[in-house]
Amino acid sequence: MNPTQGNGTSTTIQTIRILIAEDDHINQIIAKRMFQKSGYEVEIVNNGLEVLTAIRRSKYDIIYLDLIMPELGGFETARRLREEFKESAEPPWIVALTAMSLADEFEEYLESGMDSFISKPYKLEDIRNSIDDYFVRKSK
Repeated sequence: MNPTQGNGTSTTIQTIRILIAEDDHINQIIAKRMFQKSGYEVEIVNNGLEVLTAIRRSKYDIIYLDLIMPELGGFETARRLREEFKESAEPPWIVALTAMSLADEFEEYLESGMDSFISKPYKLEDIRNSIDDYFVRKSK
């Protein structure tokens, strides 16, 4: 879908591909509805291993990673994504999804290569802001 982007003053239409890694089924439903409410279609996977499979099938502009997942958690997934895309001119924007205080994990957050984070419970404004951050980065 092609939602209007920006801080309310822009009328530029943008299409982006979004992948969400979230192991909790209820959180998957909530996230999907919130993104759809903003006009975005998303693909949802259950863990970091599924993220690594998905990126080989398709290109994603933004990848949202729950930090604590079975199989492969968010921090290690982010590290592997950064390694996978180290030669890419347009690596995906990686956003952490966390129910914990990121202050406790800030060092690991930075070292893993994540670009931003959203605290749970999700708020529509936080999702929109994270997408706006992606467009700001892309325009540089």
